[in-house]
Amino acid sequence: MDSGIAWEIVLAGTVVLFLFSVLRIPATPMIAISIVLVLCSSTYVERSTNTGFSEVVRVASVLVLARFIWSAASQDRSEDPALADRCGQFVRVLAATIVAYLAFATIGHGMYQELLLYSAGAVLTVVYGSLIARRISGPQIRAGILIALVLAISGSVVFGIVRAGDGILGERLRGLVSSPNLLGFYAVMIFALLLSYRTFRLWMLPVGAVTGAALIWTASRSSLIATVLLVTAHLALRQSRLRALWILLGATGLVLLLSNPAWMTDSDLTILRSNNSRHDSYAYTMTVLADTGWQGIGLGNELVQVASTPLRALVHAGLAGGLLVAAMYAVILYFSAKVGRQTLLFGGVMVVHSLSEGWLLSPVGPMTMCFVAVWCALAKCEAPPPSLPRHTARTPMPAATRERSYAVV
Repeated sequence: MDSGIAWEIVLAGTVVLFLFSVLRIPATPMIAISIVLVLCSSTYVERSTNTGFSEVVRVASVLVLARFIWSAASQDRSEDPALADRCGQFVRVLAATIVAYLAFATIGHGMYQELLLYSAGAVLTVVYGSLIARRISGPQIRAGILIALVLAISGSVVFGIVRAGDGILGERLRGLVSSPNLLGFYAVMIFALLLSYRTFRLWMLPVGAVTGAALIWTASRSSLIATVLLVTAHLALRQSRLRALWILLGATGLVLLLSNPAWMTDSDLTILRSNNSRHDSYAYTMTVLADTGWQGIGLGNELVQVASTPLRALVHAGLAGGLLVAAMYAVILYFSAKVGRQTLLFGGVMVVHSLSEGWLLSPVGPMTMCFVAVWCALAKCEAPPPSLPRHTARTPMPAATRERSYAVV
Protein backbone atom coordinates (compact mmCIF):
# COMPACT_ATOMS: atom_id res chain seq x y z
CA MET A 1 0.00 0.00 0.00
CA ASP A 2 1.22 3.50 -0.78
CA SER A 3 2.57 5.26 2.31
CA GLY A 4 0.35 8.28 1.71
CA ILE A 5 -2.77 6.13 1.53
CA ALA A 6 -1.71 4.19 4.62
CA TRP A 7 -1.20 7.44 6.53
CA GLU A 8 -4.64 8.69 5.47
CA ILE A 9 -6.24 5.46 6.70
CA VAL A 10 -4.48 5.68 10.06
CA LEU A 11 -5.40 9.34 10.44
CA ALA A 12 -9.04 8.72 9.51
CA GLY A 13 -9.22 5.78 11.90
CA THR A 14 -7.79 7.86 14.73
CA VAL A 15 -10.36 10.61 14.16
CA VAL A 16 -13.23 8.13 13.99
CA LEU A 17 -12.17 6.36 17.18
CA PHE A 18 -11.81 9.72 18.94
CA LEU A 19 -15.33 10.73 17.87
CA PHE A 20 -16.69 7.39 19.05
CA SER A 21 -15.02 7.90 22.41
CA VAL A 22 -16.72 11.31 22.81
CA LEU A 23 -20.14 10.66 21.30
CA ARG A 24 -22.69 8.32 22.89
CA ILE A 25 -23.78 6.34 19.85
CA PRO A 26 -26.59 3.79 20.46
CA ALA A 27 -26.06 0.07 20.01
CA THR A 28 -27.86 -0.39 16.69
CA PRO A 29 -25.89 2.18 14.63
CA MET A 30 -22.67 1.05 16.30
CA ILE A 31 -23.28 -2.55 15.22
CA ALA A 32 -24.16 -1.28 11.73
CA ILE A 33 -20.90 0.70 11.51
CA SER A 34 -18.90 -2.32 12.63
CA ILE A 35 -20.56 -4.64 10.08
CA VAL A 36 -20.06 -2.08 7.30
CA LEU A 37 -16.34 -2.09 8.09
CA VAL A 38 -16.32 -5.88 7.87
CA LEU A 39 -18.08 -5.75 4.49
CA CYS A 40 -15.55 -3.19 3.26
CA SER A 41 -12.81 -5.83 3.59
CA SER A 42 -13.88 -7.31 0.26
CA THR A 43 -14.86 -4.78 -2.40
CA TYR A 44 -14.85 -4.70 -6.19
CA VAL A 45 -11.49 -2.90 -6.17
CA GLU A 46 -8.71 -5.12 -7.45
CA ARG A 47 -6.51 -6.67 -4.76
CA SER A 48 -3.35 -5.19 -6.30
CA THR A 49 -4.63 -1.71 -5.47
CA ASN A 50 -6.27 -2.75 -2.21
CA THR A 51 -3.36 -4.34 -0.34
CA GLY A 52 -3.57 -3.80 3.40
CA PHE A 53 -6.94 -2.07 3.35
CA SER A 54 -8.97 -5.23 4.02
CA GLU A 55 -6.87 -6.01 7.10
CA VAL A 56 -7.18 -2.45 8.40
CA VAL A 57 -10.97 -2.31 8.21
CA ARG A 58 -11.35 -5.70 9.93
CA VAL A 59 -9.24 -4.57 12.86
CA ALA A 60 -11.11 -1.25 12.91
CA SER A 61 -14.46 -3.06 13.09
CA VAL A 62 -13.32 -4.91 16.22
CA LEU A 63 -11.87 -1.77 17.82
CA VAL A 64 -15.05 0.22 17.18
CA LEU A 65 -17.19 -2.48 18.74
CA ALA A 66 -14.80 -2.91 21.68
CA ARG A 67 -14.88 0.81 22.37
CA PHE A 68 -18.67 0.71 22.47
CA ILE A 69 -18.75 -2.34 24.75
CA TRP A 70 -16.59 -0.55 27.30
CA SER A 71 -18.86 2.50 27.29
CA ALA A 72 -21.84 3.09 29.54
CA ALA A 73 -24.21 2.94 26.56
CA SER A 74 -23.78 -0.84 26.30
CA GLN A 75 -24.82 -1.69 29.86
CA ASP A 76 -27.80 -3.90 29.01
CA ARG A 77 -28.50 -6.39 31.80
CA SER A 78 -31.92 -7.55 30.56
CA GLU A 79 -30.67 -10.75 28.94
CA ASP A 80 -29.53 -14.05 30.37
CA PRO A 81 -25.73 -14.03 30.86
CA ALA A 82 -25.68 -17.76 30.10
CA LEU A 83 -26.85 -17.02 26.55
CA ALA A 84 -23.96 -14.63 25.93
CA ASP A 85 -21.59 -17.26 27.29
CA ARG A 86 -23.09 -19.83 24.93
CA CYS A 87 -22.64 -17.54 21.93
CA GLY A 88 -19.07 -16.86 22.94
CA GLN A 89 -18.41 -20.56 23.40
CA PHE A 90 -19.82 -21.28 19.96
CA VAL A 91 -17.46 -18.78 18.35
CA ARG A 92 -14.44 -20.10 20.26
CA VAL A 93 -15.07 -23.76 19.48
CA LEU A 94 -15.77 -23.03 15.80
CA ALA A 95 -12.59 -20.95 15.55
CA ALA A 96 -10.63 -23.75 17.24
CA THR A 97 -11.69 -26.25 14.57
CA ILE A 98 -10.70 -23.78 11.85
CA VAL A 99 -7.27 -23.28 13.45
CA ALA A 100 -6.86 -27.07 13.65
CA TYR A 101 -7.57 -27.27 9.92
CA LEU A 102 -5.04 -24.48 9.30
CA ALA A 103 -2.43 -26.41 11.28
CA PHE A 104 -2.84 -29.52 9.12
CA ALA A 105 -2.83 -27.38 5.96
CA THR A 106 0.35 -25.48 6.80
CA ILE A 107 2.71 -27.18 9.27
CA GLY A 108 3.33 -30.26 7.15
CA HIS A 109 4.20 -28.01 4.22
CA GLY A 110 6.47 -25.60 6.07
CA MET A 111 4.00 -22.71 5.84
CA TYR A 112 4.52 -21.31 9.34
CA GLN A 113 3.96 -17.67 8.42
CA GLU A 114 0.56 -18.46 6.93
CA LEU A 115 -0.36 -20.38 10.08
CA LEU A 116 0.50 -17.40 12.29
CA LEU A 117 -1.38 -14.91 10.11
CA TYR A 118 -4.54 -16.97 9.78
CA SER A 119 -4.46 -17.96 13.45
CA ALA A 120 -4.32 -14.27 14.31
CA GLY A 121 -7.38 -13.86 12.11
CA ALA A 122 -9.14 -16.59 14.06
CA VAL A 123 -8.37 -14.77 17.31
CA LEU A 124 -9.79 -11.59 15.77
CA THR A 125 -12.99 -13.43 14.88
CA VAL A 126 -13.26 -14.85 18.41
CA VAL A 127 -12.91 -11.37 19.90
CA TYR A 128 -15.42 -9.97 17.41
CA GLY A 129 -18.01 -12.67 18.09
CA SER A 130 -17.56 -12.35 21.84
CA LEU A 131 -18.05 -8.59 21.67
CA ILE A 132 -21.14 -9.00 19.50
CA ALA A 133 -22.75 -11.28 22.09
CA ARG A 134 -21.79 -9.26 25.16
CA ARG A 135 -24.35 -7.00 26.87
CA ILE A 136 -26.15 -6.07 23.63
CA SER A 137 -29.67 -7.32 23.07
CA GLY A 138 -30.51 -9.57 20.15
CA PRO A 139 -32.95 -7.13 18.49
CA GLN A 140 -30.30 -4.39 18.53
CA ILE A 141 -27.70 -6.68 16.97
CA ARG A 142 -30.21 -7.86 14.38
CA ALA A 143 -31.27 -4.32 13.44
CA GLY A 144 -27.67 -3.15 13.11
CA ILE A 145 -26.68 -6.06 10.87
CA LEU A 146 -29.78 -5.56 8.74
CA ILE A 147 -28.98 -1.89 8.21
CA ALA A 148 -25.44 -2.69 7.08
CA LEU A 149 -26.43 -5.54 4.76
CA VAL A 150 -29.34 -3.64 3.22
CA LEU A 151 -26.99 -0.73 2.51
CA ALA A 152 -24.59 -3.14 0.81
CA ILE A 153 -27.32 -4.80 -1.26
CA SER A 154 -29.13 -1.61 -2.29
CA GLY A 155 -25.85 0.18 -2.97
CA SER A 156 -24.72 -2.74 -5.13
CA VAL A 157 -27.94 -2.65 -7.16
CA VAL A 158 -27.55 1.08 -7.77
CA PHE A 159 -23.87 0.65 -8.58
CA GLY A 160 -24.66 -2.15 -11.04
CA ILE A 161 -27.15 0.09 -12.83
CA VAL A 162 -25.04 3.26 -12.87
CA ARG A 163 -21.65 1.65 -13.54
CA ALA A 164 -22.38 -1.63 -15.26
CA GLY A 165 -18.79 -2.01 -16.40
CA ASP A 166 -17.58 -2.31 -12.79
CA GLY A 167 -20.68 -3.59 -11.02
CA ILE A 168 -21.59 -6.43 -13.40
CA LEU A 169 -19.32 -9.40 -13.98
CA GLY A 170 -20.35 -11.62 -16.89
CA GLU A 171 -24.04 -10.64 -16.68
CA ARG A 172 -23.95 -11.27 -12.93
CA LEU A 173 -24.31 -8.48 -10.39
CA ARG A 174 -21.41 -8.10 -8.02
CA GLY A 175 -22.05 -4.47 -7.19
CA LEU A 176 -19.79 -3.03 -4.53
CA VAL A 177 -18.33 -6.36 -3.43
CA SER A 178 -15.68 -8.59 -4.95
CA SER A 179 -17.86 -11.32 -6.46
CA PRO A 180 -21.51 -12.14 -7.25
CA ASN A 181 -21.43 -15.14 -4.90
CA LEU A 182 -20.42 -12.90 -2.00
CA LEU A 183 -23.33 -10.56 -2.71
CA GLY A 184 -25.65 -13.56 -2.88
CA PHE A 185 -24.37 -14.66 0.53
CA TYR A 186 -25.31 -11.27 1.98
CA ALA A 187 -28.79 -11.70 0.50
CA VAL A 188 -29.19 -15.02 2.34
CA MET A 189 -28.21 -13.30 5.58
CA ILE A 190 -30.87 -10.63 5.05
CA PHE A 191 -33.62 -13.19 4.48
CA ALA A 192 -32.53 -15.11 7.58
CA LEU A 193 -32.76 -11.93 9.67
CA LEU A 194 -36.14 -10.95 8.20
CA LEU A 195 -37.60 -14.38 8.97
CA SER A 196 -36.51 -14.10 12.59
CA TYR A 197 -39.11 -11.40 13.27
CA ARG A 198 -42.22 -12.79 14.94
CA THR A 199 -44.56 -10.26 13.32
CA PHE A 200 -44.72 -8.80 9.85
CA ARG A 201 -43.56 -5.19 9.37
CA LEU A 202 -44.43 -3.07 6.35
CA TRP A 203 -40.80 -2.11 5.71
CA MET A 204 -40.01 -5.77 5.07
CA LEU A 205 -41.71 -5.62 1.67
CA PRO A 206 -39.30 -3.22 -0.06
CA VAL A 207 -36.31 -4.77 1.70
CA GLY A 208 -37.33 -8.26 0.63
CA ALA A 209 -38.10 -7.13 -2.93
CA VAL A 210 -34.74 -5.40 -3.43
CA THR A 211 -32.86 -8.27 -1.82
CA GLY A 212 -34.70 -10.86 -3.92
CA ALA A 213 -34.01 -8.93 -7.11
CA ALA A 214 -30.34 -8.63 -6.20
CA LEU A 215 -30.17 -12.36 -5.44
CA ILE A 216 -31.61 -13.25 -8.84
CA TRP A 217 -29.27 -10.81 -10.54
CA THR A 218 -26.19 -12.27 -8.84
CA ALA A 219 -27.08 -15.65 -10.39
CA SER A 220 -25.65 -17.36 -7.30
CA ARG A 221 -27.31 -20.75 -7.37
CA SER A 222 -25.92 -21.83 -4.02
CA SER A 223 -27.40 -18.72 -2.38
CA LEU A 224 -30.72 -19.23 -4.14
CA ILE A 225 -30.91 -22.85 -2.96
CA ALA A 226 -30.06 -21.75 0.59
CA THR A 227 -32.75 -19.06 0.50
CA VAL A 228 -35.42 -21.42 -0.82
CA LEU A 229 -34.56 -24.02 1.83
CA LEU A 230 -34.59 -21.36 4.53
CA VAL A 231 -37.96 -19.90 3.56
CA THR A 232 -39.62 -23.29 2.97
CA ALA A 233 -38.48 -24.78 6.27
CA HIS A 234 -39.33 -21.57 8.13
CA LEU A 235 -42.89 -21.54 6.81
CA ALA A 236 -43.27 -25.22 7.67
CA LEU A 237 -42.09 -24.65 11.24
CA ARG A 238 -44.04 -21.46 11.83
CA GLN A 239 -47.23 -22.71 10.16
CA SER A 240 -47.57 -19.33 8.53
CA ARG A 241 -50.52 -18.26 6.42
CA LEU A 242 -48.12 -17.95 3.52
CA ARG A 243 -47.25 -21.64 3.68
CA ALA A 244 -50.10 -22.67 1.36
CA LEU A 245 -49.15 -20.01 -1.20
CA TRP A 246 -45.48 -21.01 -1.05
CA ILE A 247 -46.34 -24.69 -1.52
CA LEU A 248 -48.61 -23.81 -4.44
CA LEU A 249 -45.86 -21.82 -6.14
CA GLY A 250 -43.36 -24.61 -5.56
CA ALA A 251 -45.71 -27.25 -6.91
CA THR A 252 -46.44 -25.13 -9.99
CA GLY A 253 -42.75 -24.70 -10.68
CA LEU A 254 -42.12 -28.42 -10.24
CA VAL A 255 -44.91 -29.32 -12.65
CA LEU A 256 -43.56 -26.89 -15.24
CA LEU A 257 -40.07 -28.30 -14.84
CA LEU A 258 -41.17 -31.93 -15.20
CA SER A 259 -43.46 -31.24 -18.13
CA ASN A 260 -40.97 -29.06 -19.98
CA PRO A 261 -37.33 -29.25 -18.78
CA ALA A 262 -36.32 -26.65 -21.35
CA TRP A 263 -38.28 -24.13 -19.29
CA MET A 264 -35.17 -23.74 -17.14
CA THR A 265 -32.36 -24.56 -19.53
CA ASP A 266 -33.65 -22.22 -22.24
CA SER A 267 -34.40 -19.38 -19.85
CA ASP A 268 -32.65 -16.04 -20.25
CA LEU A 269 -32.10 -15.82 -16.50
CA THR A 270 -28.46 -16.55 -15.73
CA ILE A 271 -29.39 -18.04 -12.37
CA LEU A 272 -31.25 -20.84 -14.16
CA ARG A 273 -28.21 -21.95 -16.15
CA SER A 274 -27.71 -25.71 -16.12
CA ASN A 275 -23.91 -26.03 -16.31
CA ASN A 276 -22.07 -27.84 -13.51
CA SER A 277 -19.63 -25.18 -12.34
CA ARG A 278 -18.39 -27.35 -9.45
CA HIS A 279 -17.29 -30.27 -11.66
CA ASP A 280 -13.75 -28.90 -12.06
CA SER A 281 -13.45 -28.52 -8.28
CA TYR A 282 -14.46 -32.13 -7.70
CA ALA A 283 -12.22 -33.50 -10.46
CA TYR A 284 -9.23 -31.50 -9.26
CA THR A 285 -9.79 -32.62 -5.67
CA MET A 286 -9.82 -36.28 -6.68
CA THR A 287 -6.62 -35.77 -8.67
CA VAL A 288 -4.87 -34.13 -5.72
CA LEU A 289 -5.94 -36.86 -3.33
CA ALA A 290 -4.70 -39.54 -5.71
CA ASP A 291 -1.32 -37.82 -6.17
CA THR A 292 -0.61 -36.74 -2.59
CA GLY A 293 -1.76 -39.83 -0.73
CA TRP A 294 -4.41 -37.94 1.25
CA GLN A 295 -1.85 -35.47 2.61
CA GLY A 296 -3.01 -32.41 0.70
CA ILE A 297 -0.87 -29.83 -1.05
CA GLY A 298 -0.93 -27.04 1.51
CA LEU A 299 -2.90 -23.86 2.05
CA GLY A 300 -3.45 -21.85 -1.13
CA ASN A 301 -1.31 -24.07 -3.39
CA GLU A 302 -4.15 -25.25 -5.61
CA LEU A 303 -3.88 -24.58 -9.34
CA VAL A 304 -7.60 -24.00 -9.82
CA GLN A 305 -10.13 -22.39 -7.52
CA VAL A 306 -11.89 -25.04 -5.44
CA ALA A 307 -15.26 -23.52 -4.61
CA SER A 308 -16.42 -25.82 -1.81
CA THR A 309 -15.57 -25.95 1.88
CA PRO A 310 -15.10 -29.75 2.17
CA LEU A 311 -13.38 -30.10 -1.21
CA ARG A 312 -11.01 -27.21 -0.51
CA ALA A 313 -10.16 -28.67 2.89
CA LEU A 314 -9.36 -32.02 1.26
CA VAL A 315 -7.08 -30.29 -1.23
CA HIS A 316 -5.27 -28.28 1.44
CA ALA A 317 -5.03 -30.79 4.30
CA GLY A 318 -6.07 -34.15 2.91
CA LEU A 319 -8.24 -36.53 4.90
CA ALA A 320 -7.59 -34.62 8.14
CA GLY A 321 -9.00 -31.48 6.51
CA GLY A 322 -12.16 -33.32 5.50
CA LEU A 323 -12.63 -34.67 9.03
CA LEU A 324 -12.14 -31.22 10.52
CA VAL A 325 -14.77 -29.75 8.20
CA ALA A 326 -17.14 -32.44 9.49
CA ALA A 327 -16.21 -31.26 12.99
CA MET A 328 -17.05 -27.66 11.99
CA TYR A 329 -20.46 -28.78 10.77
CA ALA A 330 -21.03 -30.70 14.01
CA VAL A 331 -20.15 -27.60 16.05
CA ILE A 332 -22.58 -25.41 14.09
CA LEU A 333 -25.45 -27.90 14.33
CA TYR A 334 -24.83 -28.79 17.99
CA PHE A 335 -24.75 -25.23 19.31
CA SER A 336 -27.63 -24.20 17.03
CA ALA A 337 -29.78 -27.06 18.32
CA LYS A 338 -29.09 -25.97 21.91
CA VAL A 339 -30.67 -22.59 21.15
CA GLY A 340 -33.82 -23.52 19.24
CA ARG A 341 -35.40 -24.61 15.98
CA GLN A 342 -34.95 -21.35 14.09
CA THR A 343 -31.27 -21.09 14.91
CA LEU A 344 -30.82 -24.77 14.03
CA LEU A 345 -32.54 -24.13 10.71
CA PHE A 346 -30.18 -21.26 9.96
CA GLY A 347 -27.14 -23.30 10.92
CA GLY A 348 -28.25 -26.23 8.77
CA VAL A 349 -28.91 -24.02 5.76
CA MET A 350 -25.47 -22.42 6.06
CA VAL A 351 -23.89 -25.87 6.23
CA VAL A 352 -25.64 -26.70 2.94
CA HIS A 353 -24.47 -23.38 1.46
CA SER A 354 -20.84 -24.09 2.42
CA LEU A 355 -20.92 -27.31 0.39
CA SER A 356 -20.72 -25.09 -2.70
CA GLU A 357 -18.69 -22.20 -1.26
CA GLY A 358 -15.41 -22.22 0.67
CA TRP A 359 -16.12 -19.34 3.06
CA LEU A 360 -16.08 -21.42 6.24
CA LEU A 361 -12.31 -22.05 6.00
CA SER A 362 -11.36 -18.37 6.27
CA PRO A 363 -11.70 -17.29 9.91
CA VAL A 364 -11.25 -13.59 9.20
CA GLY A 365 -13.13 -13.47 5.90
CA PRO A 366 -16.18 -11.18 5.69
CA MET A 367 -18.47 -14.16 5.10
CA THR A 368 -17.33 -16.01 8.23
CA MET A 369 -17.42 -12.90 10.41
CA CYS A 370 -20.85 -12.00 9.04
CA PHE A 371 -22.09 -15.54 9.67
CA VAL A 372 -20.88 -15.40 13.28
CA ALA A 373 -22.60 -12.05 13.86
CA VAL A 374 -25.90 -13.18 12.32
CA TRP A 375 -25.80 -16.47 14.27
CA CYS A 376 -25.39 -14.60 17.55
CA ALA A 377 -28.20 -12.20 16.63
CA LEU A 378 -30.62 -15.02 15.75
CA ALA A 379 -29.69 -17.01 18.85
CA LYS A 380 -30.27 -14.06 21.17
CA CYS A 381 -33.56 -13.18 19.44
CA GLU A 382 -34.90 -16.74 19.64
CA ALA A 383 -33.91 -17.50 23.23
CA PRO A 384 -36.60 -16.58 25.78
CA PRO A 385 -35.85 -13.71 28.17
CA PRO A 386 -34.56 -14.73 31.60
CA SER A 387 -37.24 -15.17 34.22
CA LEU A 388 -37.07 -13.15 37.41
CA PRO A 389 -36.08 -15.03 40.55
CA ARG A 390 -39.07 -16.06 42.65
CA HIS A 391 -37.84 -14.33 45.79
CA THR A 392 -37.96 -10.94 44.03
CA ALA A 393 -41.73 -11.26 43.60
CA ARG A 394 -42.15 -11.84 47.35
CA THR A 395 -39.96 -8.94 48.44
CA PRO A 396 -41.97 -6.95 51.04
CA MET A 397 -42.82 -3.38 50.11
CA PRO A 398 -41.25 -0.72 52.33
CA ALA A 399 -43.67 0.94 54.75
CA ALA A 400 -43.15 4.41 53.30
CA THR A 401 -43.83 3.16 49.77
CA ARG A 402 -46.89 1.25 50.98
CA GLU A 403 -48.32 4.38 52.62
CA ARG A 404 -47.76 6.46 49.47
CA SER A 405 -49.46 3.84 47.33
CA TYR A 406 -52.59 3.96 49.46
CA ALA A 407 -52.67 7.74 49.83
CA VAL A 408 -55.62 9.58 48.37
CA VAL A 409 -54.62 12.14 45.79
